[in-house]
Amino acid sequence: MLVRVVGGWVVLWHARRSSVHFQNSERAEVRIADVSTPLTCGVLRPMILLPVATRDWDAPRLSAVLLHEGAHVQRRDCLAKYVAQGVRSLLWWNPLAWMLAGRLDQEQELACDEAVLSAGVAPEDYAETLLDAARECSSPLLLGCAMSGSSALRARLEHLFEWPQEARRTTRRTALAVPLLLALMTGVSCAEKRMAQTSIIAPGTSIVQLAPGTSIVPQARHRVPNH
Repeated sequence: MLVRVVGGWVVLWHARRSSVHFQNSERAEVRIADVSTPLTCGVLRPMILLPVATRDWDAPRLSAVLLHEGAHVQRRDCLAKYVAQGVRSLLWWNPLAWMLAGRLDQEQELACDEAVLSAGVAPEDYAETLLDAARECSSPLLLGCAMSGSSALRARLEHLFEWPQEARRTTRRTALAVPLLLALMTGVSCAEKRMAQTSIIAPGTSIVQLAPGTSIVPQARHRVPNH
């Protein structure tokens, strides 16, 4: 899992290095890179990478994409993803860690879709933008396309037409709660291991730290002579 994470960082680093400036948005610098789908990367220096075909997009599609990616930057979703990847690497044996990491990705995308709708973009227009992006996404494994699965895309499209305005805060709180649950799982797992290690020591036993090289010589027992 750690090798996979490092491999993704290398791919993103190469894409950022070979990218060219496109424009500046309110949230981050926008650049054209060798990617097949729009994405956001970086924590300290966030950057929005767009595919080369962006130059042929019309203004409404470009605005919707920048609203979505800008919401990722504002919510610091990249940092949450790194935390989730680290927890999943430590707890790779726990199915709950995988379920929470998958739910985190889903909630992040839904929250950013809601940000686009809140800006006044019509659901049918934004749905067409998502479908176009899904058709152009050719490398979901390397760059983490959020629409790589038909079920994920279907869920996002259904959410566009079912999302009410008053449900925005609930979804946002859910997206923030998932990484906190992942961190809590890591703390509980470490605490359980520590308790398991200390449980083998008998109650009331005191532990004394000895200097390196100190030898322990057993003390001879003196027998009381019989009279």
